[in-house]
Amino acid sequence: MALNSDNDTSAVLLPPASPPLRSSGGVCSPRVRTLAAVLCGAASVSTLIWATLAASQGTASGGGGGGGSNAPQLRVVVNTWWPGSSAAAYSLLAANYSAVDSAVAGCVAAEKSFAFGDHTVGPDGSPDFSGETTLDALLCDGATQDVGAVAYLRNVSSAILAARAVMRFTRHTLLAGDGATALAAQLGGQPAASISGAHDAAEVAGWRGGGCQPNYYVPATALGANTSCGPFEPVPQPSPTPLPPSLHAGAAGGGWRPLAAARAADAPHRRAGWATLENHDTLGLCALDAAGSLAAAVTSNGANHKVPGRVGDAPVIGAGGYASDEAGGCAAATGDGDITQRFLPAFVATENMRNGMAPAAACEDAVRRIMRHVTDFAIGIVCLNARGEWAAAGHGWTFSYCAAAPSTGGEPTCVHVKPLT
Repeated sequence: MALNSDNDTSAVLLPPASPPLRSSGGVCSPRVRTLAAVLCGAASVSTLIWATLAASQGTASGGGGGGGSNAPQLRVVVNTWWPGSSAAAYSLLAANYSAVDSAVAGCVAAEKSFAFGDHTVGPDGSPDFSGETTLDALLCDGATQDVGAVAYLRNVSSAILAARAVMRFTRHTLLAGDGATALAAQLGGQPAASISGAHDAAEVAGWRGGGCQPNYYVPATALGANTSCGPFEPVPQPSPTPLPPSLHAGAAGGGWRPLAAARAADAPHRRAGWATLENHDTLGLCALDAAGSLAAAVTSNGANHKVPGRVGDAPVIGAGGYASDEAGGCAAATGDGDITQRFLPAFVATENMRNGMAPAAACEDAVRRIMRHVTDFAIGIVCLNARGEWAAAGHGWTFSYCAAAPSTGGEPTCVHVKPLT
């Protein structure tokens, strides 16, 4: 995602052209904890989101700091990448909506705006290997530890609203695939309809014209993965290692190998990521409301041309996002989800804040824990504590995050983050 500046950490985006939209009150009471769309209808929340979105455009370079204010403050939002989400979330925080509702609003703004990430979040973007757009999302309430998430969501335009439906209407934490689609249609007010469109079709046609390269299949194990669009066949494996008699005989057909040989063969492709600014984006957001409660929300299309059925880090609690009022922290991440979800960086960062780390140190430690095991990967993570202090850290790319708070005049300020080495 291009910003109108170089890679200096002092680069910022201009604030919105007008003040954030405030609640009009009435039936849509600013103190109601459920999302405005549930109480007031889709038209009301759509008007709110789009009015905020329209006021959040324009970029330039200028001076700015790399973190939050030192004075305690409430009503704070920090998120990966895009100022439109900061503006949408802050407008609800300023009107005394909960952190959960505000975080959802920030994600909805990204899902509805093709200005964010070149079709990488929301409908008609980042299609999988088959050409279909599928979505992942997560919502975590730091006050109650309630979580709602959806993975491999098909034919539903807003993943975060589907995750909100999981949290509100079920006792489950995560729904996937057609089951998540059915819930979104039945209780979430989102009738199933294709979300793949002209942008997806053009993207897939160009990619297939290039022999479906690159892709997420491993050439060393799938014949033709580095030259064609498939179908692929498995590369013949060495003779299987004899298994103990107690193991099922059918398991021996899977190419079992001695431990040292297996590790040597698997390490190169299992320990390398492939996320770039061009093939992937995730909107991860943390919000702190006027009552001092925290919430995390994440929405993502996942990686471009992923293997159908793939689930990234976004809907995995503790990987894509995490929030805990008890810990006094919240974190949300973007990057190589196939790598980062193995290390639960959002949970680690939140627990770091529980143990007294400032957000900057908490974020950095979470990233460096992954760096000790993997070097070729990308991550960006934002951290927010209960004092309203925020920071971010990254590796493998220069990523950007945005924040809005009383200390910024309620207007989004965005900062480039240089990668840790």
